[in-house]
Amino acid sequence: MRRLKLALRKENVQAIFIALLLWCTQITFSIPNPISVSNKASINVATIALLAVFVWIILYRLIFKRGFCRLSKQGKAIFGLSAVFALACVVLLVLRFVVWNRLTISVSMTLSIALAVTFYYLFELHILTKSSMLKGSTLFVSSMNVYALMLMIYYHGEVRTSQMIHFLGNINVYIGLIVFCTPLILQFCRKASNRSVRTILLIGNIFITSVMLVLSGSRYGFLCYLFELILIYFVMYGFCWKGKVMALAGSLFACVILVVGICCYWNPYVRHSVQRTIYYPNAVLSRVFHVEIRLPASDHIPDDPLDILPEPSEPSDDPAGGEEWTNCELSDPDHEAPSANGVVQSLTRPRLWARTRNVLQKYWPLGTGRDALYMWGWGYQSTHNFILDAVLCHGVVGAVIYLLLSCFPLYSLLFRKNKSIDQKLYCIGFLLLLGYSMLQPLLSNKLVILLAVWGCYGALLSEPNG
Repeated sequence: MRRLKLALRKENVQAIFIALLLWCTQITFSIPNPISVSNKASINVATIALLAVFVWIILYRLIFKRGFCRLSKQGKAIFGLSAVFALACVVLLVLRFVVWNRLTISVSMTLSIALAVTFYYLFELHILTKSSMLKGSTLFVSSMNVYALMLMIYYHGEVRTSQMIHFLGNINVYIGLIVFCTPLILQFCRKASNRSVRTILLIGNIFITSVMLVLSGSRYGFLCYLFELILIYFVMYGFCWKGKVMALAGSLFACVILVVGICCYWNPYVRHSVQRTIYYPNAVLSRVFHVEIRLPASDHIPDDPLDILPEPSEPSDDPAGGEEWTNCELSDPDHEAPSANGVVQSLTRPRLWARTRNVLQKYWPLGTGRDALYMWGWGYQSTHNFILDAVLCHGVVGAVIYLLLSCFPLYSLLFRKNKSIDQKLYCIGFLLLLGYSMLQPLLSNKLVILLAVWGCYGALLSEPNG
């Protein structure tokens, strides 16, 4: 009995540590970085802690003490891929300097995957446990949702604009975390011994998340979340009808509609975000049933900063930006002429991808060394695509190695026989996160998401039936 209490106490301490580590990814400061575009780099507190763990785990225990020989098959494969990717980064850096006189490397992208793999080895070496990871991630997401609810109330439902930029850096990071973590959190809540805690966590997280995603203005995030909940239902219950579950889902849906309606009445600008969220359902209704949901427009809707390109003041001579240009055609192949007030509208993903394609025509063998490119009048922008980010940064060969390493947790569990429910739910979360990363740069350099992905993978590998 005493040993059990000590084990539970240790597990709870580890869970708190994991939740704090994930929150520390949001506490940042800047340091000089001469090879960066802005001559500085943002470092968070979690990075410093994980760098110390990297020296202890990777350099000392696995390399110096030759502990990699005692790793599992998956651990050895990850170690080998990581070593090959590190070597590829060095070779590409030298070749870019020799061939194109470019001494560039994406520090954030390379460092994030290295730290995430380091975090995985804390579970591989049984320093942290599966239960502590599931508890820690549940604690983190629950506290994040409480914080999101406070911000939503303070800003009158406005969760898309720049007023919430400080929250995880971007509303899409929140959506990515929710998409990945929701399956495992629901399974954890289902297994919780305390019924009241289980009910509060389950209902509270789904309710806050649903409201946030409707108000976020993300045309893909909310649909992805609904599709994920349907998949979770089939994985957990098969095709059996569960009246209580469906009644709870209907009640939550009604409450979400009520809260969103109050926010739309309270703050007219929210109507614009909600209209964006229901863009694709509206398109289906309009095409099939000739019916369209149209919210009353507010008198004044401020311009969304994501849809505005200011007129440039100076040309860019950086190769990642293309050529020194005299008009927008040289740096933006799918350009639009400046409007009367000197503003270029509609920064869309097709324009970013067309710009990326033009850059890669010259730099595809070695990459530019950056997971961003120069957009006319807007400065450096990510390609908003996980695969294009990798090719742009590392070239074709480097991107293949990087993608194999980044997606290793997915295909390691996806093609495993006799998967547990937890492992199936992990695959659902990863697949949907990967799909969403084709539209947002989430798996490229968002440390908080990579830590959740690799930490949960390491935790789930410890299952005896896995």
